[in-house]
Amino acid sequence: MQDGLVLVFDLDQALIDSRGLIREKNNGWKDIESYIQKSLNMRIVEEVLRPAVTLRRISQELELSQKPRVAAIILLTNNMVEFYIDCVEYYIARHLGILSESVFDYVMKRDNSMRGFPSFNPPKRLEDVENILKKINKPTVNLAERTFMFDDCDRHKIKYDLANAGYPDHYIQIIGPEDMCLPYYGIVNEGFIAGKPDLTDYTAVLKAMIAASGTIEAGETIPSICSMNEIMGF
Repeated sequence: MQDGLVLVFDLDQALIDSRGLIREKNNGWKDIESYIQKSLNMRIVEEVLRPAVTLRRISQELELSQKPRVAAIILLTNNMVEFYIDCVEYYIARHLGILSESVFDYVMKRDNSMRGFPSFNPPKRLEDVENILKKINKPTVNLAERTFMFDDCDRHKIKYDLANAGYPDHYIQIIGPEDMCLPYYGIVNEGFIAGKPDLTDYTAVLKAMIAASGTIEAGETIPSICSMNEIMGF
């Protein structure tokens, strides 16, 4: 895939169950590490983030004449508690053994000046991803084809941006085992809940990463990709 995959992650109820965030904040962040450890969605970390980080590193080591595998890993969240976001990224980096590098190439919080309106709940758009890539000097061509978004909410604008461009399966809704009823929206899934299974179908992005890995001999380097390769019969 020309210019590499762009993987965009939501934070709350996607990467981590943040329902206890206010209580933890009021506690003076005393148990933040224990909280993150119990609340992190380890399935998405292991099955998606770990191989993505490896493919990104390989991309950075490639000669300029070769196509990158993963161009960028982005956090796009309407959370704006910077300390919490930093702690989550640090814990993921430590778990993956990459403290010498950042998990995310860019973090776009709710209060980022590039976000749209309304500012109290800005939409998540493919335009945001484009603006981020421009900010970090990455190519924006074929953006919808290269972009995968992971979010527990199924109503963000980027979902329709990707679908209208012909890539509806590039919006991956994080699914948990529980639903709730919201005014105006009806029954919605609660997303990832700590201690309960992540029921999300990651097939589309795993296939894309398998394709992006090309002829890499990575039986030990990228185990989750190779395992999926065997499962899918690639």
